[in-house]
Amino acid sequence: NLHTYSDNRSNLGIYSIAFASQEEIPFGLFEKCEALENMILPLTVEKIGAQAFAFCPFKEITVPDSVKELGDGAFSNCSKLEKITLPDGIAEISDMLFYECSQLASVNIPEGVEKIGDRAFFSCLKLTEMVIPDTVKKIGTGAFFNCADLKKVNIPDGVEKLNDDLFYNCRSLNTVNIPSSVTHIGKDVFKESAMTTINFAGTEEQWKACKGISDYTNIN
Repeated sequence: NLHTYSDNRSNLGIYSIAFASQEEIPFGLFEKCEALENMILPLTVEKIGAQAFAFCPFKEITVPDSVKELGDGAFSNCSKLEKITLPDGIAEISDMLFYECSQLASVNIPEGVEKIGDRAFFSCLKLTEMVIPDTVKKIGTGAFFNCADLKKVNIPDGVEKLNDDLFYNCRSLNTVNIPSSVTHIGKDVFKESAMTTINFAGTEEQWKACKGISDYTNIN
């Protein structure tokens, strides 16, 4: 069994870990293990706790299909992470899950995910495209804040609100498609972005009825 402990782990010489069996990776267990470059998670793991791998130097990791829950910030500040494969069984991309994963260029959001949490992809500078499945109904505040290379993103039908700061400082994003289900556009959603065109799937009357649209007038 694994247990959490408290000390300065930033200089621990742990390079690789493989588990025989484990149902949960507890809160912050490998946080700041800055030499940990390889992790093989067993098929028995069902939960990865908050900040479990924060600040670890992975470049790539596959989360097994047995995992049903990813805690807040589980992979936050993994500044070398380039690719991650997420399991089909999760229902939520938790708050700050990939916060400041500045090299993350490839991530799948599985069908079945219903919520993308606050600041989930904050400062994921290398993301260029995000495919959000139709099952997602809520996207949190600042979820894609400062995703500087993000060029294309779809908002799935069923999302009702674009929360504050959603695409703040997305300097490469110039066009976004918004479904007719959206009735509220928050503050600074597109601030400091390259946004020139908003394509709204509903009618002009529906668009005018949206709360908070006064700053967004260039639509098709």
